[in-house]
Amino acid sequence: AGASDAATAAGGAGGAARGAAAVVRKETRKKRVPGALVVLRRALVVPPRWRSVVDAILSDEAAPATTLVCGAKGVGKSTFCRLLTNALLSAAGGGAVAFLDMDLGQPELSPPGLCCLHVVTTPLLGPAHTHMRRAELAYSLGDVTPKGDPDDYVAAFEGLLRHYRAVLAPRGLPLVVNTQGWVRGIGLDLLRACLAASAPAHVVQLQGASKQRLFEIGDAVPRAPWRLGGAEGARGGRSMLHSVSAWNEEA
Repeated sequence: AGASDAATAAGGAGGAARGAAAVVRKETRKKRVPGALVVLRRALVVPPRWRSVVDAILSDEAAPATTLVCGAKGVGKSTFCRLLTNALLSAAGGGAVAFLDMDLGQPELSPPGLCCLHVVTTPLLGPAHTHMRRAELAYSLGDVTPKGDPDDYVAAFEGLLRHYRAVLAPRGLPLVVNTQGWVRGIGLDLLRACLAASAPAHVVQLQGASKQRLFEIGDAVPRAPWRLGGAEGARGGRSMLHSVSAWNEEA
């Protein structure tokens, strides 16, 4: 009887402990506990369509090729730029990739407020704050948005592009251009200005499902008309437009 009573007491204590733990977990979900470190892990599964676009860019025989990635906020521009940059590094067998970052608010390799041109020689494996580095060339606009001075924004892009073409392109470095998430009104005009100035071999347009994340870039590039479809065939001397869904909306 004594053993049975002890087992019952132990079971009751264990149940109470599990119940208390459940309450703690529930309360922790409701509010942040001071001093607690909350670690969120989510596996990144590359959509097949994204992989097809990367493969199409890697197979481009015109080297060095320029790829411009555009889309509204939250569609995965930075994620795609990291994926493409790492793929280009791998294909180059230890070479380098030029990375031109025009996202003032959420840059990939530098503090906010800067338009930067970087030379990347190692894979980008973590979030932006884990791979900050000194830029090859940078312009400070003193703001996290180009709304205050769009002319300076375009001038900074053209200056970085000139440096790439004069110094890095002759070394055979491909160029990845990361753009801002402002794709309406003046923001769309700025994107079109960047497209016209760079005349990229590839344009990756990431489209969201909501109306706010949909946009048309039209005939922005002088080398248009576009060749659509992205993953199929060569571009035949024209800019190739790869229009794909946001990373979390791809089937």
